[in-house]
Amino acid sequence: MFTPLPTLRRLCAAYDRMGKDSLIVDFCRMERWYEAAERAVEGSFATARNNGMVRTALCRCLTCYFYLSHAERDDEWYDYLTQTADEWTASLTPDGLWEGITIPEALERIEVMNRISYMLLDHSRDADIRRAYACYAKRIHNLSKHSVPVLERWYTLCTEGNAIPFKPEEARKTADRLCRMGREKYSNAEREMKRWNLQE
Repeated sequence: MFTPLPTLRRLCAAYDRMGKDSLIVDFCRMERWYEAAERAVEGSFATARNNGMVRTALCRCLTCYFYLSHAERDDEWYDYLTQTADEWTASLTPDGLWEGITIPEALERIEVMNRISYMLLDHSRDADIRRAYACYAKRIHNLSKHSVPVLERWYTLCTEGNAIPFKPEEARKTADRLCRMGREKYSNAEREMKRWNLQE
């Protein structure tokens, strides 16, 4: 059964990984990625209409799809990507907030808009990206407790740069916090296993 959100996220992760594995482009591997991406993108539009997280994942996948010259940018998918980014920009409050969505979804929107800027060389929304980033950076720093989804997305933004600040020290602290949370979760699971005599 096709599930858009995890499929789109895996495709983006695979694309980003291909770019880091080698300086030489593996065209056969890339062609297989494009074929898989086209099937996933085509099958995700209906769900994206009513699911904000699927929509951001779909747009993130489209930034990968249009990064190289494989696809023409004067088609309906590219229009969908840029029109969605324009809608996000138009719905920002003067302070840079999106009302009615979660922090993880907001951070994903910022990442997608930043990718449009540095991957597709469309800098028309850079000022809005910075405004949204400043707003959510303040909100995150004011939170007393952080969830894993928030920290994961915050780490990504701290390492991207371009229209938003590159913050390696902040990224390191965020990664350390995620590691601590992982160890705590593992320790809690171990305690539960002991409690119910489920250890190997």
